[in-house]
Amino acid sequence: MNKSEMIRSIVKDNLSMTNEQIKQQVRAKYGTTVETNLIISIVGSEKDRRVLANTEGHIRKKAREYLRCCEDDYHHARNVLQIVRDELI
Repeated sequence: MNKSEMIRSIVKDNLSMTNEQIKQQVRAKYGTTVETNLIISIVGSEKDRRVLANTEGHIRKKAREYLRCCEDDYHHARNVLQIVRDELI
């Protein structure tokens, strides 16, 4: 398991954790250290995570619905999102 996967597993159920709490949990569970920059690149800034934590249930529900519309094909869903993103830019 790489450090990115460790971070994701720690915050999977609690996006509102601070960077320091994430570092402590990774250190306690996996015996390794992670840097703040890596945390931010993997799960976003603390500010962004706090907002998501408040709307997380709704967003996850919509994401699951969208994935079902794409017949649970993650790669197809991602490609469609990239096309839409490119149209918005």
